Amino acid sequence: MPGPIGNKHAVGNDGGRPTTYKPEYVGKVFEYLQWCKDNPIVIQEKTRTTAERGMSDQVKEEVSERPPSVAGLSVWLKMPRTTLQAWAERNDEFSAALEHLEGIQEQMLVEKGYSGAGNPRFNQFILSARHGYREKTEQDITSGGKPLVIPSELIGKHEADPSAGGHSK
Repeated sequence: MPGPIGNKHAVGNDGGRPTTYKPEYVGKVFEYLQWCKDNPIVIQEKTRTTAERGMSDQVKEEVSERPPSVAGLSVWLKMPRTTLQAWAERNDEFSAALEHLEGIQEQMLVEKGYSGAGNPRFNQFILSARHGYREKTEQDITSGGKPLVIPSELIGKHEADPSAGGHSK
């Protein structure tokens, strides 16, 4: 819906204030990537064990590098994700910076998968939803590795016989 009459911010963009892209936002993407490295995630896992003296709680801490994401960048910059995506559509440098960010995220998830770290289901979900990975099932619709051969007399009979489900002409 267009803005009210006289609203100069809505001219040419169907409403709302236009976003102001600045080339320094490319650098902000790389600052965010560094922030992710400098601010790891600390995961605390509490376990309860029984010992001779009774129950005891133990806390195990695991430090993991923070995976970057466009959603995380959006929060870090205090800007809507849709704005970042619109900038990427109109600016090649910013688009390349976001692709680099997503490449780092993909690499981290793949490496966690290889090493057995992290939650395998979550890693699989993100890789399929954001990075195009798919589980592949091979199906062999051949006869012993050879193509199926359907005799032509069966094909002709099928088309001519309405009871066989074919279409008559």
